[in-house]
Amino acid sequence: MLNKVERILRRTRVVVNENERAVTLYKGIVTGILVPGEHVLKGRSDRLDIEMHDLADGYVRSAYEKALFDRMPQVAEEHMLEIRTGEPEVAVVYRDKALFTVLRPDKRLVVWKDAGP
Repeated sequence: MLNKVERILRRTRVVVNENERAVTLYKGIVTGILVPGEHVLKGRSDRLDIEMHDLADGYVRSAYEKALFDRMPQVAEEHMLEIRTGEPEVAVVYRDKALFTVLRPDKRLVVWKDAGP
């Protein structure tokens, strides 16, 4: 019964687990990042896309991360950290006091802030 009501009202229910984040798009346009919990989103499900992300490895692996930084910089900066190295630089990145990765010269890396310090 609830699914019929949601379809009539053009709503979509999404559950995001504690270890996940979700990037939402409506009609192909990035609309935000969902945090853990149950969310009711406006829009027909055929026009709404939800890209789920597991925070376990820490890397942002989204085709829409650049769009998030361009269109919604405050939201992107709240959830993601961008690390860039210049031509003569190397970055040693630690997470939770352990070596996470080494970034070579002239590279870019985006990680989830929500995955830990």
